[in-house]
Amino acid sequence: MNDYDSYTNFRTSLITMKILLIQNVPYIPTVTGSNKCNRLLVEELAERKHICRVVTPATNIQESKDERCAKFLEELMAQGIQVTSFSATAYVFHHHGVEVHAVINSSRLRNYLIDQIYEFQPTWTIVSSEDPGQGLLETAL
Repeated sequence: MNDYDSYTNFRTSLITMKILLIQNVPYIPTVTGSNKCNRLLVEELAERKHICRVVTPATNIQESKDERCAKFLEELMAQGIQVTSFSATAYVFHHHGVEVHAVINSSRLRNYLIDQIYEFQPTWTIVSSEDPGQGLLETAL
């Protein structure tokens, strides 16, 4: 290891950021290009020892709540992902070092986001470009 690598490792160990990604599309499954990029970005940041959290809708399926929840949980199980906690509002799971909050009813996404910003106190907030009307951006600001 050279001096630059030692310095970089030392500096990185001192700077841990809390990063919040918010998006209007589900984290799992990853279906769009920007969604894939966002997911890869936060997972790489988590691998570098930053604390990463995502607030996202659980699903974009327009069915009854029970059907949406069942399909979402089936998708997680198919990928070997376990829900670590849940409430009437969201499922929480961890994937590649990232804590994901999947909001069950997308109409509650903004209110849930406000609570998460207050609780998590992120160093940086990343808002996905897939935000019609920029509602999530407005909430984050």
